[in-house]
Amino acid sequence: RQLWRYAVRELKYSEKKVTLLLNFPELKHGSLEEALPGMNHSPRFVCLANIRPQKDHHTLLDAFERVLKVYPQAQLYFVGGDYGDEYLAGVQAHIKRIDSENKHVHLLGSRNDVSAILDSCHAGVLSSISEGLPVALLEYGLSGLPVVCTRVGECPEVLQEGRLGWLVEARDSVGLAEMMVTVVSEDASVFERANKYHEEVKKKYSKESAVATILKAYGVSCC
Repeated sequence: RQLWRYAVRELKYSEKKVTLLLNFPELKHGSLEEALPGMNHSPRFVCLANIRPQKDHHTLLDAFERVLKVYPQAQLYFVGGDYGDEYLAGVQAHIKRIDSENKHVHLLGSRNDVSAILDSCHAGVLSSISEGLPVALLEYGLSGLPVVCTRVGECPEVLQEGRLGWLVEARDSVGLAEMMVTVVSEDASVFERANKYHEEVKKKYSKESAVATILKAYGVSCC
């Protein structure tokens, strides 16, 4: 939406000439490529995000260290590519500090079985300090996971200011930990909110909706 506003306000295009195309998730269903480490323990959190500074893995690790005090068997999976850089080294060192025996935090790298990983977890988390409209957030919803996310970019709008998920300020590890504990509490309200988000993603952020938007923008009638 920020780009849409820029095109209209700064580039002076007519609103009728600018179309906003929302991101949409598409998950390929299948089985796990291999069993997840710690899969027999719970709760299991997943973070779909490449290992880069904007995703702020350090705040999530600080939060998870607090979660472990409530759930000593908790697991955290990072799924996403890395650049073999200084930031990755910092994340690896941080993991070593809070999980010296490698029993709780797992860097899985890029995976082709994302859907199966999401189905194996209890909650999705994003701790970013900046975002647009992250596809990962939509993938969590498509998989029916309760979501904890930082209040950045279009995340608050996607989650309807917290009515469809749990929002926390960026770099707030204490608040993030509290929300992570909340979403795995098995309270009925957690499942209700996650189900509502699932339906919202299917309705508003589907591939079919994106195709319809494109066809309308070009004045093409659907077959």
